[in-house]
Amino acid sequence: MWTLLFLAVPLSSAENLADQLAKKKATPPMDWYARAYLGYGAVSVALEHPEEQVIETLIDTLIDDMRARPMVSTFKAGSVTVDGVTGSASAAWQGHLALLLEGRQRLGPTRHASFSEALLDSLAEDVLARSNHLLPTYGKRTWPADNEVIWAALALGAQREARPSWIEAAAAMQAALHSLEQQQLPPSEVHPDSLRSKDVPRGCALAWTVAIRGLHRPDEATALYRRFKAAYWQGWGPVVGFREWPKGVDRSADSDSGPIVLGIGTAASAFGIGATRLIGAQADHRALLASARLAGLQEQKRPIARAIHFWAQHATSWTSKTEALRVQN
Repeated sequence: MWTLLFLAVPLSSAENLADQLAKKKATPPMDWYARAYLGYGAVSVALEHPEEQVIETLIDTLIDDMRARPMVSTFKAGSVTVDGVTGSASAAWQGHLALLLEGRQRLGPTRHASFSEALLDSLAEDVLARSNHLLPTYGKRTWPADNEVIWAALALGAQREARPSWIEAAAAMQAALHSLEQQQLPPSEVHPDSLRSKDVPRGCALAWTVAIRGLHRPDEATALYRRFKAAYWQGWGPVVGFREWPKGVDRSADSDSGPIVLGIGTAASAFGIGATRLIGAQADHRALLASARLAGLQEQKRPIARAIHFWAQHATSWTSKTEALRVQN
């Protein structure tokens, strides 16, 4: 499911994928995530190519589709109603929507502005009310990597408009997530309502964390990447990638990791391609791309693979690009 072809993809391919996803009546979790990844790639493209106004329409379509799919029974984390829209209280549903909405806000006026502001207000209140300042994703299971998305949305929102609650909640999440790195790398899961580690750091979560921090904290993302690479970079001749599990931990693949070959995780390496591009680790980015091609990976029809592919090609800092866009306009 994670197999990707890391070659140039025209924007029409992203539009076709958005149309395909919108027509689906049923929404497996991975298809819902695909909308977010596709949207993040589209925001990055729009920031780099502001003349391509059709991209804003694509992002609006993805937001409409995500809002219309509450995913309450999928994530089993309760529900929340924001600005008349009811959806899952999960860190995933709220976080990905909030971050994509924030990306859209940075492109210019949007009909989603009211919902975007209300969702950040609601998230800030929830984050500040929780003892560990982190939200669960599935049931009560709490994954720091999912909360990185919420922190990014709040931090980027606070950069755009300095609302006290957003600033306070972003600072609380920053302190909580940083505290998890006292042992170099953050755990993949913590106990509910605490910051006590429940599982080892894993490659897919670490690569994703680097990428999301790179949207708004490039220096921190780069520092985390160096620690991540030192412990998880794996090479077999010309083939390189990131391990899914720490050295000395031997576990089988799961739906998050994708296939694991010679210790190298497919998802960790796929997210790593986007992360290295985003923080400017050009040599590692080229090496990962070359390894993907050498392995003969072919693009699949699965939306999640195509969406990650599109995002990985275009991942870039939203902060610096937004400032450049404001000056240009």
